[in-house]
This record gives sequence, C-alpha cells and structure tokens, in this order.
Amino acid sequence: MSTTLFRAPTGARLVRLLCLAAPALAFTPAALASDAAPAGIDEAWNLYGQATHVTQGHPGFHAPYSGTNSLSPNSTSAETADLTLFAGWRLGANTALYLNPEMDQGFGLNNTVGVAGFTSGAAYKVGNNAPYFRMPRAFVRHVINLGGETVQLESAPNQLAGTQSADNLTLTVGKFSVVDLFDTNRYAHDPRGDFLNWSILEGGAFDYAADAWGYTYGAAAEWTQDWWTLRGG
Repeated sequence: MSTTLFRAPTGARLVRLLCLAAPALAFTPAALASDAAPAGIDEAWNLYGQATHVTQGHPGFHAPYSGTNSLSPNSTSAETADLTLFAGWRLGANTALYLNPEMDQGFGLNNTVGVAGFTSGAAYKVGNNAPYFRMPRAFVRHVINLGGETVQLESAPNQLAGTQSADNLTLTVGKFSVVDLFDTNRYAHDPRGDFLNWSILEGGAFDYAADAWGYTYGAAAEWTQDWWTLRGG
C-alpha cells in the first residue's frame, strides 16, 4: 500500500512492473509549495516532494545449485520505501542551491543478489529495517549566458523557473549523481517514474562511479551551443 503525500499537479501515475511476480507502486514528484512562476519571472524558490513504495517477491522454485550470491529458491518478498524533498533556492541572478533530503527504509528482493539485471532500481546494496536519513544531492548550479535565443525554464524538481540564453555554460558543484547529467534518457532515468530494472537505469556490465546509493561529490561543466552540448566532469 502506497500513498502520495503531496498534491500532484498532473495527477499521480501508477507504475506496475511484472518481474518475478513483483508489483511496484510509485508516484511522480508533486508540488508542495511555490506555484509556477509567470513566464519571464525568476522563481525565488521551490519545493517538491515524492513518496515511493515498492514490494517485490517470487514463488518457490527448484534450484539444484545455490550459493551466497544466488537467488533464494524459497518463496520470498521484500519492500523498499523512500520519501524525498526537492528544495531549490536562488542565490543570485544565475546561481541556485539545491538540496534533496531523503528518508529510506527496507531491502531489495533477496538482498539485491541473485539476478543479473536486478529488478528494482529503488533498492540498494545497503538497507535497514528502520527508516534512515541521507542527503543524496546537495549542489550549487551557476549558468553563464553566452547569447542566443532566450529560453524559458519551467519550475521542476531541482530546477527553478526562469530564463537563460540558448547558448550557455552551466557549472555544477557538490554532491549529485553521474546520471543526473551524463545519461538523461527520458524513458529510463528514474525508477520512481520509469522502468525499475537496474540494467536499464545503469550500465548492466559494471558498477557506477558513486557510493552505494549512486551519488558522489564532484563538479561538472556543460557547454551548450544552439542544438548541441558538450559535458565534462
């Protein structure tokens, strides 16, 4: 059973994944405060939130060979839950601070081992029966306008409404995820609203450059000129 905590401006979405007989329920981020800013107006701050609960399980099956990292042949189930806030504050005309405090709880199915392409991107290699707090993102973003057409940015999680030039240099410093900037596949980017499988969200053949939850401290630069962007970090 999952419930959304905040009013969703576009309505809540139900995402159901059938994998190892595993239903999953998720909700899209919803606005908590700061209504959408009028076009051409720089939003001073915004606050969004999301809550996701995923339960997965499988029936028992015959397994003549089993080991520590094998999927348990016994019927089993597991659940994860998380609650995240997406807070943004404008520090200057082209500079903003973003914080994403989060509360997590639970474990992935079979403690996230035994399946090559793991079935839930909402689960991690670590977990706890009791809810625990963490700060997955805390970063500052600065945009240097380089000219070109004026672009209107809409209010969104980790994005303040405002304007910037189509040609720009965007600098990001702090704690964030590599895939926040370098793998922005719109169809498989966030397990809370897209596909759940790890192999779709990340490279299935290797681990990611981050901590156990998928985040790291670093800096990145994005140079955008009209229709193309060059990124480095």
